[in-house]
Amino acid sequence: SSSSSSSSRSPCALLVWLRPCGGGEWAEDVNWETFDHLAESNRIVILTPVIGKNRCYEKYPGCHEVSRGCWDGYGQLGKDYALQSGKHMKFVGSIIRRFLDAYGE
Repeated sequence: SSSSSSSSRSPCALLVWLRPCGGGEWAEDVNWETFDHLAESNRIVILTPVIGKNRCYEKYPGCHEVSRGCWDGYGQLGKDYALQSGKHMKFVGSIIRRFLDAYGE
């Protein structure tokens, strides 16, 4: 029907989710199938950028959590960690821009 074709073209919401590092109890408490279903049924695209284990400590000696693949939530890579100029926020910003260039209106 025409309503289904027009609804397939309606915009989606974008949720950028910086997952906590590691696993642990939080991961066991999330029902991922329900989470995915809620996102799909409500036209929400979930973008979950991930950083892997790395050797940041060679340049930033205090980056213990970041070297394990965690997001910089404590300023381990610089005082601007929570600003758009912070290293991880620049990375996430570039992912969002590329995503919107490809799929945005």
